Amino acid sequence: MSTLTIGDVLNRLQDDFPDITASKIRFLETEGLVEPDRTPGGYRKFTDEDIERLRYVLRTLVEAPGLLKLDRLDRTDFLRHFYRRYEDAPVEQIEEDAREMLTQLIVAKSFPAGIRRVREH
Repeated sequence: MSTLTIGDVLNRLQDDFPDITASKIRFLETEGLVEPDRTPGGYRKFTDEDIERLRYVLRTLVEAPGLLKLDRLDRTDFLRHFYRRYEDAPVEQIEEDAREMLTQLIVAKSFPAGIRRVREH
């Protein structure tokens, strides 16, 4: 398996991500988003898999503002639906539904990897 230097990685990513710099790649590494191997001298050794991971992370960062906007729209739709659904509902029904939704949220947030594996199968 061949490995690449940080300069080689920059050359490969530059066309798709013109603002990429070595310091940004190092920052992504410190955040744990990519984990290249190191030589005994401390130089980073990137694999093709590391580069694909960087592409994914960088694409996500570019798309994040649009995704956040969609999330806000989804919340607005949710609240509109919620108000319509529970407009004249008894308090007991709202409390029961809230407990069920909260339980689902806690499970999803506490065990995201497990939930993802279940959904994949």
